[in-house]
Amino acid sequence: MVKASFVFEGCSQRNQTPITMDKVFVTGANGLLGTNLVVKFTEQGFAVSALVRKKKVL
Repeated sequence: MVKASFVFEGCSQRNQTPITMDKVFVTGANGLLGTNLVVKFTEQGFAVSALVRKKKVL
């Protein structure tokens, strides 16, 4: 699997270093695709925030 990495071409004005992102937000994390995305992102070292529904709604 290809490791996802996000690097912006622009640099911050203070220190002129590339800005990287290692956080992701997954909506629908209790569904089939969302569950797999959360697992893969955490395996690759990303900090994952997830949005899920209450069990009553499901």
